[in-house]
Amino acid sequence: MLTPHQEANTSPTATEKKVLYWFDPMKPDVHFDKPGQSPFMDMAWYPNMQAIPLNHLG
Repeated sequence: MLTPHQEANTSPTATEKKVLYWFDPMKPDVHFDKPGQSPFMDMAWYPNMQAIPLNHLG
């Protein structure tokens, strides 16, 4: 099983995913700009990702 950080760094073949922000699942309204550990709970932050079609990449 992959960690949230490993999942964010795995790119599928049809599209590339971009991390919009990282969040604590126990406090999803709090956003972070890079992966880390929650200051609220002892758990890793999860990525909120957006799929971008490869033909739209520069």
